[in-house]
Amino acid sequence: MAAKISFSSSLYCRVFMVKKFYLPFFLVANAMAGFCLPGQQTTPSTGGVEPAIVYFSPKDHVADKLISLIQQEKKAIKAAVYCLTHRGVINALIDARKRGVEVELIVDPFTIKARAPTKRLTQAGVVIFVWDPPPKQMGESGKVRVPLMHNKFAIFEGQEIVWTGSFNFTSEAANSNQENVVVLHQTDHARAFLEQFEGIKGQGCRLMRDYLATLKTKKKT
Repeated sequence: MAAKISFSSSLYCRVFMVKKFYLPFFLVANAMAGFCLPGQQTTPSTGGVEPAIVYFSPKDHVADKLISLIQQEKKAIKAAVYCLTHRGVINALIDARKRGVEVELIVDPFTIKARAPTKRLTQAGVVIFVWDPPPKQMGESGKVRVPLMHNKFAIFEGQEIVWTGSFNFTSEAANSNQENVVVLHQTDHARAFLEQFEGIKGQGCRLMRDYLATLKTKKKT
């Protein structure tokens, strides 16, 4: 079951802890301001839409929630995900493209190791970019490595929804791993994640066909 993000009044709680006779005032103020006592949960209303919903895998059937959002989208889906191999999610993305939804993905090269899923997506008209930045010096060790594209987020532009968290789009993440997801229903959040998506593309991505051509060239040399 999804958990709604809750908010509490630390100021009023401190007053309650210091002076017990402030309890009646605290309860009245709590009710008027929409704050909650410890253990209670509430979510501010935004015209009937929850601003944030939290899911946990595997108990909340997270992949089904993601597929449902994909099925409801009518405009554009843009996702940056480290690993994308979940068959149901891939099928939903292909179906979205077939009904005219713009679908763009950024994946880490780790996803390209399993060629079949990405091949199916590109054949259906899904645009895939592969993260391929130049190597850089990593931390105190001084070792030179290629940084990961370790995001797991998706923007549903028509719904102005952001999906983010630790959840890779894989069967393991859906059925076995302990993962979390936060779904944000705020225009500002959607805009910020969309800017980040475009920024990642500009920092070091290649279209998948160009990335694969580069790999072939490297193997020949």
